[in-house]
Formats: sequence, C-alpha cells, structure tokens
Amino acid sequence: MLEINLSKEKNEIILGKQKDYLVNNYVNFLMNSASVHFEHSIALMKGHERDRYKKLSSLNYNIMLNRGVQDLSEVKAIENLLAKNVTLNGFDELNKDFKKTRRSYDDFNTPIAEHKETNAYARSYARVVDRFGGVLHDTTKLFDYQIEGAALIGSRKRLLNGMDMGLGKTRTTIAGLYADPSNTKILIVTMSRNLCDWEAEIENLGLADDYIVLHNPSDMKSTKRIHLVSYERWASETKKTKTLEDGTIELIFRRKPLFKYFNRSYKAAAVDEGHLFKNGSTTRCKSIMAIKTRTRVVISGTPAENGASDLFWLLAWMLGDKVHFWNRIQLEPFEAFGTYGERCFKTIYGGADKKALMDSTAISSRVSSTQELWSLLDLVMYRRKKTDDDVANVIRIPKPVHRRLHVAQNENEKEVYAQTLKDFGEWFKMYEDELALARMKGVRSKYSSIEISQWLGKLRQTASCPWLHPDYVQNDETPSKLQFIQDKIQQEAMMNRKMLIFTAHKKTCEELGVLLNMVAPGYEVGYIHGSVPMHERHELLRRFQDPKDPLSCLVMTMKTGAGVLCF
Repeated sequence: MLEINLSKEKNEIILGKQKDYLVNNYVNFLMNSASVHFEHSIALMKGHERDRYKKLSSLNYNIMLNRGVQDLSEVKAIENLLAKNVTLNGFDELNKDFKKTRRSYDDFNTPIAEHKETNAYARSYARVVDRFGGVLHDTTKLFDYQIEGAALIGSRKRLLNGMDMGLGKTRTTIAGLYADPSNTKILIVTMSRNLCDWEAEIENLGLADDYIVLHNPSDMKSTKRIHLVSYERWASETKKTKTLEDGTIELIFRRKPLFKYFNRSYKAAAVDEGHLFKNGSTTRCKSIMAIKTRTRVVISGTPAENGASDLFWLLAWMLGDKVHFWNRIQLEPFEAFGTYGERCFKTIYGGADKKALMDSTAISSRVSSTQELWSLLDLVMYRRKKTDDDVANVIRIPKPVHRRLHVAQNENEKEVYAQTLKDFGEWFKMYEDELALARMKGVRSKYSSIEISQWLGKLRQTASCPWLHPDYVQNDETPSKLQFIQDKIQQEAMMNRKMLIFTAHKKTCEELGVLLNMVAPGYEVGYIHGSVPMHERHELLRRFQDPKDPLSCLVMTMKTGAGVLCF
C-alpha cells in the first residue's frame, strides 16, 4: 500500500516531499491524476494579445476557504487519493487544523446583522450593561444603540464605528473597550483638539481615575487602563533648535514620536478620525500601522469621502493580521500592507471609486466589485444615522418655542446707529459711482464685496452692542438691550434656573460676560468664543451643568455654541 506524508507549509498542504515522488514515476503520475494542481486564467489589461495561465494548488488554505470547503475530504485531490487506497499520514491532524481555521474564517465573515444572534454578542452585551447600563457619572444613560455598538466592539474585536456625528461615537467606543476585561491596557489616538472631548467622556463614564494622557515614553508604563494620546505626539518628531551668532542652527534636543516606543502590552486600540490616515506614505499612517493589538476600532463618520480608495489603509490596519483581501484575478490574497496591496485594492474594488460609501443611494450600482466591497464593509462597519427610527426616537428634543422681541433703542443708541447708517450710505454711493465708472472703462472695480460685508457687520454690531461704538456717549442710562438681559437674569436667578445667551460677535460676547457677572447675587456669568482654550471651555461647561455650581449663565458666540451639548 502506498503511503504519502501530508504536511503544511506556508498555508498550503504538501503531499509528501519532492524526493519522495520525483524519483518515482508512478507516484508522480498519481499526484497529477489526483488534481492537486489546476491552471487559472488571469485576465490581463487591454492591449495584451492573450491571457496567461497560473498553476495553483487546490490544497491551498485560502483557495479552499474561498471555495467553501468544510472538510479536507471534500477536495478532489484528497478524494482521488483516498479512492485509490493511498494512506495519507497526518490527514486527521491537518483536517482538524483546517476545520479550526474554517470556524475562525466563518465567524469573522458573518455579517454584523447575523452576528447579533450569536452567544459571543450576547455575552459582550451583558458585560456592557453590567458595567455601564445604569445612570452614569454625569447623570445620563447610554442609549440602546450605543450599548449595541459597545457590545459589538467587545464581541467582534475589529469594528469601524461609523455612527453619525453627535450620536456618541466617543462614549460608545470607550464603553465597548473598557467593558471587556481582557483589554487590560487600551490605547486611544485622537487629534489634539479632541483630547478634551475624550477626557470629558471618560470622566462622564466614571473612569476619571483610570486614564492618562501620554506625553513621554515613561507615561506608556502607567498601570492605568486607558492611555490617551494625540496624533501629533504619537506620530510626529519634536525638535528644538537655536540659532548661533554665526547664523548656524544648533540642535538642542530631538524627541522621538511615541509610536517608536509601542509595545505589546496594549491589548486594544482605537483610532479617532480614521479618515485622516488614508495615505499610506505619511508618517501619521505609518504610526498607526505600527499599532498591533487584538482589538482594533476605527472611529469615523466619513471613512470614504473620495471613494473606495480611501478605505484601504483604514481596513488594512483594522484587518491586517486577521484577514487578507482576496484577489479574485490572481486567486490569492494580496498583502494587506504596502503600495502593492493598495494598488490591488484599487484594482479589485475600484468600481466604487469617487462614490460615497456610507449610503446605498450614493452609489449608482451595487454590483460586481462594488457589491463585494459592501459585503466586506458589512463585516466591520457599525453604521447608525440620526434618521433611523430607533435613534430618532431617543435623540428627539422638544420643539423650542421661539419668541422674537424688539427692544426699543434709547435716544443715544438711535443717534449712534443713525450716524453709522448715514456713513454707510455715503460709502455705498461712492461704491456705486466707482463701479459704474469701472464698467464704462472695462476695468475691475477697486471695491470688493468683502468691504460691503464689513460695513454690514459694523451695522449689526452697532445695533447689537452700541455701547462699544467709539461715538457712543456714556451716561447714567443703561443701554436698552443690556437692561433687558439684566432683568431676565434676575428673573431666572429668582427661579434658580440657568441661562444660555448667544451672540454673533466675539467682542459683544466678552463684554456681556463681564458686564452681566454678579448682576444677581451668587449668579456667575462666563463666556466662550473661538479664542477661549478648549480645556477652559470644557471646564466652564462642566461647571454650568453642575446644578450646585454658582456659574449659572454662559454667553457664547453662535459658531462656538453650535456644537455644545448641555444636559
């Protein structure tokens, strides 16, 4: 009876050793008749006269997995050898190994919608509810869709958190990572401008004593579970130089980026603003690719702004050592990293190029390679929109009641506004005359629309805050708008209620913040505009939302206050 030893080399099952069958014509014939290898036609680009063929092994793990093989005995080559009563030494061990790989492959390739029915998801969901299911430190609760997203992070281990802006991607990610006890050390990379937002959410979840912001390599040795770091410190090198008397520049010190000190003690990682590392040649992208953890989360509401090509490096980091993208042209996986992998990705999935990939309505056709890309995203992307019924029902706020009040100006204010309006009228008359003359000569006018906008801004500010106008005459009479706001603050103070004031101008914001402070006893007023540092803004908001804190009124510019969330 003929015996052949089976072994596994580089993800492929080898039938015997070369020396075992090359010298034996019968065995060599038997191998060929068993269909161990097959030829695959590779379609070349236009301009080539003919396609070329590639010889592949039917016992390659990747090919068997993609063909849906469940057991090695289903492979024609093995079936033919067994039919000829050939003894395959090591078959049982390799079959057991392949089935294990098959289960892992199938688990990962289960769409998120089906994954929610598994026991792994149920266990992760229970952990999230047990840790964060009640009233949080900031008196709020996680919404059901946030708990669902957090549970998927714990059970899937690799997730693209693609919820709409404002739906709580930050707290969902923190809850999902922290609820998993196996994540003993968590790394979170975000933009420096977002650090305060992450710190606020960590504290809101009651984890203020278990996080650290990384600044130096020694900070990475901290035993606290959550390590927060900015893109700038994680990816960029810091240099300090000085110029000598002779004009030469001397390097005082150089500080390596923190990703150079990355170690395997980190068990989970989350990368905020994932669309920012879509270019593989940048230092930022390379610093993210250096992060090797079991659990990986990418946070981005717009992961593919310019089409399918934006997704490669995002998916490469998230899935790099989990699965390789399948090249259906070559019938082999292409490497998840490198420019070759990126080129293959664009070739295979480029059918969706220049199309937004978040909503099906933005894609002209979800067929062929585009459909394959969507199938890949269905495995890793958790997408919730504000228009989803279950989301809209819980985030809906009562419709506000708008009251438009016209505050009568006093004589001093009327005089200032009238003079400003007169000045504008005279300027505008000159503008029209000059514009008509320029048209007659066929040249461009020396005036621009920017100057008109500046005049309109000056008129609005004169009406909004006339006491700041240089021609305003100060007297004992309080400006009418300021008097109205002071009366309103006193009313709110008597009812022990807090108050928000919005204005269009930075200077008005500062003036109101100073003039209104302590109008009512114990009723403090603060202000926030674009020049106020982010950490100060968060501190003011924290105080404002504390019912016991005396800070009871915030004056904000409209653009700054547009994204403020008060509970």
